[in-house]
Amino acid sequence: MANADAAAQFNDAKGYMEWLGLGELFTVDAQGNPGGWLWQQLLSGIDTEEELKLRIEQTDVWKDRFPVIVEQRRRSAAGEPVQVMSTEEVVEYEEATRALFQKYELPKWMYEKREDLHKYILNGLSPDELKDRVAGAYNSVANIDPDIADQFREFYGVGQGDAALVAYFLDPEKTEAELDKVALSSYAGAIGKDFGVELSREDAELFSLYDKTEAGVVQDLTQINSQSLLANEGFGEVNDIDTDDIFDAVVRGDAESRSLLERRQLRRQANARATAGGGLATNEGLIGLGSAD
Repeated sequence: MANADAAAQFNDAKGYMEWLGLGELFTVDAQGNPGGWLWQQLLSGIDTEEELKLRIEQTDVWKDRFPVIVEQRRRSAAGEPVQVMSTEEVVEYEEATRALFQKYELPKWMYEKREDLHKYILNGLSPDELKDRVAGAYNSVANIDPDIADQFREFYGVGQGDAALVAYFLDPEKTEAELDKVALSSYAGAIGKDFGVELSREDAELFSLYDKTEAGVVQDLTQINSQSLLANEGFGEVNDIDTDDIFDAVVRGDAESRSLLERRQLRRQANARATAGGGLATNEGLIGLGSAD
């Protein structure tokens, strides 16, 4: 190929390769003279677009730029039903996703690195599906109770603002089950405060572990609140009972904790029925009965 023809092809390919993010494969000096890998390929006789693309995909620069395609090809070769994208399709996906995230004012770290965008591709989210997911997450966040949102941030270290919440729910590495768990846990933590029950993140997550619904959370917290007075040690009561015991009995269904609460409740009921001069039930038996003359 004559140098003039190679130079013309170089100029045609340069803009395309810049768009793909493959600028490392060519150089242009201060006088406008072409150089680099691309120039050497053209001088060697590469004169078709198809052959040039094949050569480009064999470079480490291309592999580092498009690891998502390398992974798609690996999965496809392993028999997985994966659609292998072209370099152009990947770049268009990246551009559409950045524009979408910027439109919703999502944190820049979500689209600053290409590998973050590639996670959505490898999780099988098309641009339209990703758009629906962003819109759905934003609508959910917009309608969330502020107290629940605050609890969510406290439990899971999410930054301030709706965009940070949306970003959390869009994390492609989080499963739907995980997102359901954090949503219910945040709900439990916030509602618990209304019932005077302070829950740790670990305790709040137990509601999800035991497949509770929001209604189930309210029912359990109501019961914990109603039994809270059992944790206040009265006269003659020597066994320590705290709110953790009540939580274990109600939420975990712990038999030992439940038995401990039932015994205290029965003793208090017995003491309430006792008449003047009668015995006071304690953990040591009955006191105050006196002795028979």
